[in-house]
Amino acid sequence: QLGIEMPGRTDSRDWVVVDTINDPDADRFSKFFCDPGRPMVSIPAPGGGRRYEYMIMPGEDPAELSARERVRQILGKFRTIPDEDMTRAVVYTFHARVAERLHAGRLLLLGDAAHLSPPFAGQGMNAGLRDAFNVAWKVALLVGGQASAGILNTYEHERRAPIEEMIDYAVSLGEIVMPVGGFDEATRAQILDALIPAHGALMPKPQAAYTAGWVMTGLGADQSLVGSALPQPLVCKPSGETCLLDDQLGPGFSLIGFGKEASKQLHALACGALSGLTPKSLGLLPSGGQPHQAAFGPVLAVAEETPTPAPDVDNQILLVRPDRFIAAQIDPNRVGDVGDAVSVLVAPAA
Repeated sequence: QLGIEMPGRTDSRDWVVVDTINDPDADRFSKFFCDPGRPMVSIPAPGGGRRYEYMIMPGEDPAELSARERVRQILGKFRTIPDEDMTRAVVYTFHARVAERLHAGRLLLLGDAAHLSPPFAGQGMNAGLRDAFNVAWKVALLVGGQASAGILNTYEHERRAPIEEMIDYAVSLGEIVMPVGGFDEATRAQILDALIPAHGALMPKPQAAYTAGWVMTGLGADQSLVGSALPQPLVCKPSGETCLLDDQLGPGFSLIGFGKEASKQLHALACGALSGLTPKSLGLLPSGGQPHQAAFGPVLAVAEETPTPAPDVDNQILLVRPDRFIAAQIDPNRVGDVGDAVSVLVAPAA
């Protein structure tokens, strides 16, 4: 028993969740049906499947609403579902809760053990994966003797705020989807009228950004990318092939040089102040640049057809963590200060 509470709220409105296969709806996006008579959601699933969710209205029997014949009747507006295509139909109670602590001694809470979210943002499993990506490389450094146990404290510092923001986002989406009263419906209409013209979408999804934890600041004039996730543009390799930048970084730390002067410092950093992290070094040129092989590693160029822009960086070096968050944004003339900065992170006070 850890004695860690999980405060928050449990929704009083249960939903039926139905998983299907061989679904005729091939759209790869979620659909919200804001019907005050019965709010419903349709979500794409792997392998040509789809998940349907619908609210159990006041006075209805959950067992009756989740029985196969009743499920077929309610979902008849979408598709005909033979028994072999309905893999499950269960009653779900939605929670919005976060553990008081994510880290207790030698134990770390991840995924559903750490937080419970309503499904409306579709981020429950994703949040658990982000927890795991955040923790795994830190445990590897600790077990490998490259960091003290204090590095695990950064898990709580980094993940709590994004977890809470994403749960709040899911709750807000649910409040828009689920209203069944006249006042709530009118309020929802006003929200949609205001949000969609302004953002082109219902609500922009919050993006994680770490302001505390395993990040280094003060190593350059521009520090705007520190703590944010690395964008993933398409890049051209020296071989002429095109791939995602992520495919070239490998599973560990990476150093990315932007510009000739910055790239000249990659070898010194990788073999000097950051040698304990064994980073992979590469250069990145703007679109139209000539990919080539340099002494420190490959120099890539952003592909003209990339759907995702590359980081807006000029003459700087990015230290990228194994979880693809940017740990440092370094000016070439501040390379000598990196050793002191990283020494605090690899051996923080417990």
